[in-house]
Amino acid sequence: LINRLGRPVLAGRLVTFFDTCLPREELKAARRMEQRARRKAPGLAVVAPELSVRVRGMKGPLREGELEKARGFGQRVAGWLKTGR
Repeated sequence: LINRLGRPVLAGRLVTFFDTCLPREELKAARRMEQRARRKAPGLAVVAPELSVRVRGMKGPLREGELEKARGFGQRVAGWLKTGR
């Protein structure tokens, strides 16, 4: 999807990236998405560092401790949107 987006579409837009992964997968998808989006649209504004959380299986649930990570991520994004930093 990111490959189909042009620079004008994302320039100046607020974005962040997250993904889920299975226990034995590496936590890289969100980082790759962010890197690719930054190359395609250098003017985008990333409001929080990427988040990868582990799930127990293809349909979930989140693994132990991952819900807290997701909540913290959501709070950081909400705080940035409220204050602009």
